[in-house]
Amino acid sequence: MENGLVMGHAYTITKVLEVNVNHPNFKGKLPLIRIRNPWGQKEWKGAWSDSSPEWGYISEKEKREIGLTIDDDGEFWMDER
Repeated sequence: MENGLVMGHAYTITKVLEVNVNHPNFKGKLPLIRIRNPWGQKEWKGAWSDSSPEWGYISEKEKREIGLTIDDDGEFWMDER
């Protein structure tokens, strides 16, 4: 689909956590889910995807702590809301 997801495809949740967001419109903890496409390709293109601007509101330290990688590896993050 246009958003990068494959319709009818099974994905695996690999991690659930909260990150500290420092955005002008929202400050606080936000639940995120890390999801993996078993094919190892085709990733979500929306909020919290590898290249989304939302990652700019998370500290570099926290990005390292959660294991954020920016690769076309089939693993991506989504907002739980």
